[in-house]
Order: sequence, then structure tokens, then C-alpha cells
Amino acid sequence: MKNAVLLVQGSGQLAMKNPNIFQQMKEEHEDFLKDLLNEGEIAIIQFSHQIDEFFEFSSDYKEILSTFDKKPSAGGSDIELAVEKALEMLKDRNGEKIIYITGGCLYGLPLLKSAIEKAKDQNIELIFLKDFILQEFFEVKLGFPVSIL
Repeated sequence: MKNAVLLVQGSGQLAMKNPNIFQQMKEEHEDFLKDLLNEGEIAIIQFSHQIDEFFEFSSDYKEILSTFDKKPSAGGSDIELAVEKALEMLKDRNGEKIIYITGGCLYGLPLLKSAIEKAKDQNIELIFLKDFILQEFFEVKLGFPVSIL
């Protein structure tokens, strides 16, 4: 059984760049989420410079999609804080554990590097949805293998 936590960047910075970004993410990830639910449960964390909202593990497709309808927060993005919350939520779950990240890459590099290291230390894979970041940058420049769907 897969246990997946989807991190949705909900910062106002992202929405300022593209006011329709959350609707676009919802449409782009509908099939992916449906397929993932066939294999397990999903928890969702919407974050900015803080944890704005989080939804416990669920297999309710409509509930999961509704998280993309939330209004973004003001401020930046603390990816490290969001990954720490995801690791806490995954801690006592049995089965495969994966963290998916969507919403762009407006993260500070030190925070992103730290988040990747923390997940790696617990043998939890981080997968970025959409090519908002350059895979080569992480693998060649930083030495981190990162998956991008």
C-alpha cells in the first residue's frame, strides 16, 4: 500500500505569477491522483511560509481535489517545514512512503537541500510533479537524485 503526502505550495508569490495556477494544478493532477488512490491513501499539506492547512490520509477523491480550491496565503515558501510535517505524518504508516511536491520551485536552495536530505535520511522519496525545477541541477550540481513526474 502506498502512503503519499502531496505538498501543495500555496504561497501568494506563486499566485501572483499565475492567478489560475491552483486550477491548473488541479486539472493537471486529476488523473495522477485518481491512479494514486487506487494504490493507497493521500494526505495533503498546503504550505507557504507556514503550514496553512493539512488534510489527514484519505482515499476520498473529491475531498483531495477540493484542496486545490483553497485560497493561497501571503508570503514565501518554507519547503523544509512542509517536508518535516509530511515526515511526521508518514512516521507510523506501513507500506511505501512517498512525498510529492507540486506548485513550482520558489524555495530557497538551502531549505530545499535540507528538505531533500531529511527525506533521504528516512528512506522516503521526494518526487516533484511537473518540471518546475531542473533535474540535472540537483543531480549534477548538488549530488541529489530527484525524481520529476
